[in-house]
Amino acid sequence: MPFLRAVANEKDLVFSNERIWKQQRQIGQSVMKKLAMRKQGLEHYIKEEAHQLVGTFAHVKGQPFDPLLPITNSVCNVVCAMAFGHRYSAEDGNFQKLTEAIDLALKCGGSFIYALREMFPWVLKRLPGPHKKALSSREFVLLFAKEEMKKHKEHHLLREPQDFTDFYLLQMEKGTFINPDLNSAVLDNKQWKTPEEFNPNHFLDKDGNFVARGEFLLFGSVDSVCLEEQLARIELFIFFSNLLRAFIFQLPSGVKKSSEQHKVGLTTYPHSYKLVAIPRSRAS
Repeated sequence: MPFLRAVANEKDLVFSNERIWKQQRQIGQSVMKKLAMRKQGLEHYIKEEAHQLVGTFAHVKGQPFDPLLPITNSVCNVVCAMAFGHRYSAEDGNFQKLTEAIDLALKCGGSFIYALREMFPWVLKRLPGPHKKALSSREFVLLFAKEEMKKHKEHHLLREPQDFTDFYLLQMEKGTFINPDLNSAVLDNKQWKTPEEFNPNHFLDKDGNFVARGEFLLFGSVDSVCLEEQLARIELFIFFSNLLRAFIFQLPSGVKKSSEQHKVGLTTYPHSYKLVAIPRSRAS
């Protein structure tokens, strides 16, 4: 697709051949294993960020709020901590620009202007609009990463490897962008009763017990599973367990039901909504 080619610059793994993909995946798996085996491994980064997220929710003091930004910041910070060895404050200007740039690029992928770009790439290439901002956001993300890599290059000979960038510097692939399209699997109405709706029954048997569905290819197929699968599963468990242990969640007063409809970009994401997080200590 013209937009994806422009965002990825046609040099990244999404356009690479099988040999390069397998090579980079092997390197990535090796680095992930090394990070997991360290004293401060994957769980350390996630637990620290979960603690920060609980603090952010508590700061709202039981008032209705939109949880999307703090959750996005926390997920992004886990990746940054693993990639660069440290987290960023939510008030950090460059970190705010980073999350905004990623958000803009992902949302533009399903917008009306995106559809126009796909139909008339030669016209939209010459006109201003949000697609231009989405393309410039890619440049900011790459610049952000390059600045971190520059710092790592200045210090990596003076210390043992501490993070993904340290381990990867010897075999670095520039400008990597991976965006697998799994819609055909997760939205297949032959496999799911209501594929476009949130339906826990998709994963429950007749007795209400959880059942792992082989058709749920959230992280890709066996041969091309995402490197982040282990990280994502640990992250979901630790984030949810910490939040549910600390708060009782409910809709704001007067709101009977939040929208279960989703928006579509390069990923699917929820409409804006608000909830109330009541500290369990107060509830008891």
